[in-house]
Amino acid sequence: MMKKILISLLILAALAVPTLAGPQLSVGIEQSTRDDWNGVVSSFEQNTGIKVNVHPYPENSLAQQAVIEKTTRAGKINLVMLRNEWGRSLQRYVIDLSNYEQQIAEAGAKLMYVGREPIGVSIPFAPDWFLALIAWPDDEEDAISFLSSLTAKAGFATQTPLPSKVSPEAMIKSFGTTKIDIKEHNPKLDGSLETLMEAVQSTVGTMAANFMSKLPAQAQTALSGLAKMYGVPFSTTTSTVTVVLEPQGGRTSSASVAALSALGLSKASIQASASLIKVSVPLSQLSTIASQIGGISFIRPPYTPYALSITGQGIHAINADALHSSGVTGSGVKVAIIDLGFAGLSQAQARGDIPASVQQYDVTGTGIS
Repeated sequence: MMKKILISLLILAALAVPTLAGPQLSVGIEQSTRDDWNGVVSSFEQNTGIKVNVHPYPENSLAQQAVIEKTTRAGKINLVMLRNEWGRSLQRYVIDLSNYEQQIAEAGAKLMYVGREPIGVSIPFAPDWFLALIAWPDDEEDAISFLSSLTAKAGFATQTPLPSKVSPEAMIKSFGTTKIDIKEHNPKLDGSLETLMEAVQSTVGTMAANFMSKLPAQAQTALSGLAKMYGVPFSTTTSTVTVVLEPQGGRTSSASVAALSALGLSKASIQASASLIKVSVPLSQLSTIASQIGGISFIRPPYTPYALSITGQGIHAINADALHSSGVTGSGVKVAIIDLGFAGLSQAQARGDIPASVQQYDVTGTGIS
């Protein structure tokens, strides 16, 4: 009888172990990078409650882990470090991340590609390496969350708790003097856009399509002020920014425009000329555009003309100052206006502020400022 009781207790204990253990991930790393991984793992575990077991290996053993898992399906290792140059030869041994591509990119992690297939995530502190998924854990989302945590600062991008004494608006305002380390800078993105994205990610975590709804009113005001300071047209109602895409070679390709539409952007939000593309896009999608839209060399805010406080020499050269002083203002006289651009022209015509007969001629060949 006692023997049966002991056996029953052992069975119950065995069944209870998985429940007590909680979700776990196993990561194979190159042994010299262990100290770098400790901070990443600690932050991830603290924010998610997911236990990460790190297994150090010599460099020449890491590729073997991917091959062994593919052939045995033992599930011992979920993710493994691999050298960038091994990507093509090991592509068939790692899991294709295409279904999670947008989620990972929007979190701020940099995807590693072979052709058009995402096969892992670049490791910020080990630029010659990437982290590949070779076996799914019990919950697939655990692995994707860990991959998404490998942002430029190698910290977990979602669910990051705010410091208890720092308000969201104060945190956003602090980015007004933030400088991005050159090693973390995305050469395709204007620094002002990167700073704006960093401010949002630090406040609400991974940016959703309409992240403004997650911010208190004061934080929304602070973020709008930050965008205005950097000259970035920003909509608080749609969480979108207006940016200009500069194509490689100075010529816009129809493929780039089509790729923007494929991301779900409406045709009304895309304005393309022969040499530039202006688009209103959710701030959360900027990283995706920079990494996935081919033929784009740089993404920046639109240039904004500013009135100078100094009267130009041309005023005196054409004797316009004499006319001004005599009271000739040109009031009631119709003239052609030459400027860098005319925002809201069609709306002004619809309101009747400007005659419908007024026409806009683009003499630059771009139509975009």
